[in-house]
Amino acid sequence: MKRHQATRFTVPKIALSLGLAMFAAACSDSDTDNAQGVIIGDASTYSSLEIEALVDAGETEKAIAVIRARSERRLATVDDYVLLAGIHLSRLDGQAAEAALDQAIMTGATNKAVALQMAKALALQGRNAPAKRQLQLVPMSGSDGFNAVLLRGRIEVAEGDVDSATRYFGFARELDPSSPEVDIAVALMELSEGNMEAAFELAQKARTNTAADKNAKPDYIMGAVSRMRGEEEQAISYLENALAISPDDLLSQLELTAALIDAEQLSEAQATLDKTLSRNPDNLIAQFYVAYILWQEGNSTGARELLFQSPRILQAYRPAQKLAGNILFEQDLHEDAIPYYEQYLDDVPNDIEIRVKLATSLRRAGRHVDAAKALNPVLETPENASTQVASASEPQRETSDESSLVRVRVAAIAQAARAEIAQNNFDAAKQKYNEAIERAQALSPADPKLVASIAASLANVEFTSGNRARGLDLMSTVVQSAEPNADHLATLANMQMVENRLDDANETLKRLESLYDRDPLADNVAGTLAFQRGDYDAAIASFSKAITINPDYQSAIKNRAAAYIRKARFKDALTDLEKLEPLVKNDGQFFGMLGQVQQSLGNFVAAITAYETALELVPNSAAFNANYALMLAQKSRLDEAVVAAERALELMPRSSPGTAKVETLLKELREAIDRRT
Repeated sequence: MKRHQATRFTVPKIALSLGLAMFAAACSDSDTDNAQGVIIGDASTYSSLEIEALVDAGETEKAIAVIRARSERRLATVDDYVLLAGIHLSRLDGQAAEAALDQAIMTGATNKAVALQMAKALALQGRNAPAKRQLQLVPMSGSDGFNAVLLRGRIEVAEGDVDSATRYFGFARELDPSSPEVDIAVALMELSEGNMEAAFELAQKARTNTAADKNAKPDYIMGAVSRMRGEEEQAISYLENALAISPDDLLSQLELTAALIDAEQLSEAQATLDKTLSRNPDNLIAQFYVAYILWQEGNSTGARELLFQSPRILQAYRPAQKLAGNILFEQDLHEDAIPYYEQYLDDVPNDIEIRVKLATSLRRAGRHVDAAKALNPVLETPENASTQVASASEPQRETSDESSLVRVRVAAIAQAARAEIAQNNFDAAKQKYNEAIERAQALSPADPKLVASIAASLANVEFTSGNRARGLDLMSTVVQSAEPNADHLATLANMQMVENRLDDANETLKRLESLYDRDPLADNVAGTLAFQRGDYDAAIASFSKAITINPDYQSAIKNRAAAYIRKARFKDALTDLEKLEPLVKNDGQFFGMLGQVQQSLGNFVAAITAYETALELVPNSAAFNANYALMLAQKSRLDEAVVAAERALELMPRSSPGTAKVETLLKELREAIDRRT
């Protein structure tokens, strides 16, 4: 199968790690039973014992269909509805179970008789307070009392009160010292707290004390723990054993799906998922896995469409929030990705890979201060702290690979440097880039490409912040020390051109062309070099060549427009700029060029609009302010023109050739205002 090259996150550990309240997300969106296509004959011929036999034989769909048919004919009994509730509880469908129990009560059951099942149904929906009230109706003796105490302990776990849960589990052990269910309940609690070893040992103990063919839960827990440890083959073995014991166990089916995906056995995962969906077509977590597999195969659009059809799971299920953020991130929908990443990080604050992505999205959305704040938890974490990496669920698996941890820290620091650049904090950015380089250099095995990419970023900061010699030296070192990179060579050539070292730039260009045959980047650099030399026809030819290879090459299109302007080919320049306008949001230079072209063509209203946009992005441009003043004057907006002209003079050096022109314009504007008054 086709696989994305982007890093994927580990498939989430479901349900156990999310508490009983999350089980509600596993139910269908309605309480309509899935019994289509089941041939039931005459429902009146089935006794309650025969319906129970259907359930015992695994024919739950047929049992549901029979009970529904009996209900429609007013033949269903209390036992039928209680049995129906039990089926729904086994499928973790709290809403449907509650509806069946309501029917049982209307048919004659007492609240006390169905209290334990009702408490389970309410707990599955996260309605813990009414679930606790139902448990008060259950006598604290016998098997019902034992199960009620266990359920109360699980509710306490879901509410995060481990101490209280431990007390209830202790009480349950007193009621039935020999039952393995207590060890199972405590194992689930340990798993939800991230205590893998304790959970595994308790599950093993429960398995020893349980008839091998009677209880699938120990194998399920050991499978979940094994998957969290990264032991996919062992996890699959345990989970397949759990399903051999209980073929309809929904949690084991979903966990096995996840383990198979972890093991990159996508066809087997899909087959397991198909079985789950055949019995539970509206199961939200199963739908999440379908979306996940689509994304894993590179179908982000299909994954997005499916995932966003289930707002309930996006509201409550952490892995779905993370997947939603990643899909939107890949589609460059950063504004939309931000709330999903933020919601996910509220619950999983130590996933630093997602912190880096959140910071990237915030930065690309123009929220540079927020981007820096998003990274603070990573930057402030002590070096020896246990930091969790790239797990989509809780409890999270801690990385056993120190190199992975260093890499994500390096990425976080580099992202923080970019946030500082956006706020013009160049010294802080340089400090962070130097720190990132130092950490990257300490990697074992070494990663020269990573070091080079960060050093190139530092070179750019040095160069653009005024230390051109340092930036040029750094970029030269990057190009010499690492495997040649087209972007780095192009950047070096541009730096050399700015420094008027055109012969050096030409040598860099030759190297770029020799390494990257038919790469439009080389043609773009060649055009820039010709532009610097004043050979605008050659520049246009090179830029056009780059655009022929890549019609969407924005830099080449913009550069060709600049060359057209120098040749006074303003209509051609406008054609290029109009192609780019829908794609450009934050480029002040682009809108300044657009204003200049519209001005030259006599389109003064359009020129004013372009200059206003340019000045929103680059308010301290003397040239933009001066041209804006001239356009306002052309449209008799004299008072506004005076303000713009005065601003231009404030920004212009006194020795500038344009200063005298702006002073003359300002004088004429004031005289015109005086005549008007």
